[in-house]
Parts: sequence; C-alpha cells; structure tokens
Amino acid sequence: MAGASPVPIARLERQRTIQSHSAALAAAVGARNGAVLAAAPEPDADGVTSAELWLYGVVGGYWWGFNDKTVADQLRGLEVDVVYVRINSPGGDSIQGIAIGNLFRNHKAKFIGVVDGLAASAASILALGCDELVMSPGSQLMLHDPWWFTAGNAKELRQDADFLDKQGANMASVYALRAGGTAESWRAVMTAEPDGTWYTADEAVAAKLADRVGTVVAVGAAPEPPAAVADLDDEDDDVAARAAWDLEVLIAPAARAAWNVRAEPAP
Repeated sequence: MAGASPVPIARLERQRTIQSHSAALAAAVGARNGAVLAAAPEPDADGVTSAELWLYGVVGGYWWGFNDKTVADQLRGLEVDVVYVRINSPGGDSIQGIAIGNLFRNHKAKFIGVVDGLAASAASILALGCDELVMSPGSQLMLHDPWWFTAGNAKELRQDADFLDKQGANMASVYALRAGGTAESWRAVMTAEPDGTWYTADEAVAAKLADRVGTVVAVGAAPEPPAAVADLDDEDDDVAARAAWDLEVLIAPAARAAWNVRAEPAP
C-alpha cells in the first residue's frame, strides 16, 4: 500500500517469539485471559445500581491478564449507574492501557477505581480513566517511561526511539489531564532514576493522581482463580516457574536485563 513502511522481518520474528513464549506460559499455568465483571444482585438503599470489574494481571492479556477487548466485551451493553474497577496489575501494553482508560471515560456510568495492590505503568494509565480513584491501604502507583523489545538497523531503531518518545508524551499528557501540571513535568516523573517513580497511597493522593485512601466493600463476588493444571511434566513445570519471574520483567530493570526469551521451534 502506498505510503506504508514494511515491517522488518527481524521485528516480526521477535514478535512471534514473544507471543509463542507468552502462549506457552499461559498454557502451563492454566491461565484465563480476561476481565471479570460481577453485578450487584440488587440496587442499594438509594436505588443506585452497580457492578464490579476485576482487572488483575498484565495489561494486554499476556499470561493471566486482561486486554482492551475483554474489558470492552464486559462493558458493552452494561446498564448500571456505577462501575467499581478493582485493580492489581504490574502494567503491560501502554496503548491498551490508554484504550481501556478511554472506555471508562466514554461510558455513561460513573467509574470508581480501587487500587487493591498495585497499579503500575499501563495500569496507572487505565486507572486514571476512572471518575474517582481510591487507593486501598498499602497500595501503590508506579509511573515510568515506556520501553519495548526491538530489533533492526540504525534507521529502524531511531524510528522506534521516536515512537517511544511520542508514546511517553501521550502517557504524560494523561497524568497532566488528571493531576494538573504540564506533560513535560510528568515526563520528568516518568523518567526519574532508576526506573520511574513509585507512589505510596498517601503520596498518590498528595500528587492528585488519586482522590483518597480508603476501603471499598465489594459489591459482587470475587473472580475465581484459574483452574490448576494437573500432571505438569518437567518442561511445563519450568515454564510455570518462569511465569512468576517474567512478570518482574515489566517493573524491574535487573530482571529485564537478565531475561532471555527462548525461541520455540516452528511446528
């Protein structure tokens, strides 16, 4: 197609390798990809109807997380006054985080986000799409600059760096929209050494990223954990062990540096 740049073969191979690796991890741990919605059985004393959306895991649907489509599927046709979004995520795909946050902004219901444990990276972006954000006691927010795996020649890598700068500016503008200040000042927060900025619950409120620290009683039943996988062989057991480790790749520089994706042979 005229005007379109071809995607380098090496980059496509890298993407396929990562997708294959993620699929193997998911299969080994019996992962269930998706957002889970539970509606309150009846309106509250004031006649307000509500539902609860559980977003636990990696943004983008890798391993046992959720993605923009699974969130959209849950919200499509939902007729309630308030949606509580319970979040515990190390982050993931920043573009999907932006998309999910905009799903919240553009829905007619009021969205109240509840950070149960961690809203890091892309998860902090989607959390700010809620009309109100509550930090549970001991919970945290983490903001950092986007990064990704890539491969290519010098020109391609410069293009990748330019894209990451634009994506970082997009994310910074979301923080500025919610908390005030300039996108440039929030980009400085994202690029702080060694790997962005961590906020305790009280610090997140002080920074105007969140509204208050407190607890929010669940209105629906919590999602069931993924079913256990029986009779894992040695290789599957190894992959399952790597699943917990690989989550650290998203937030720990040392883990990122040490990570070595295993290329699986083509079928």
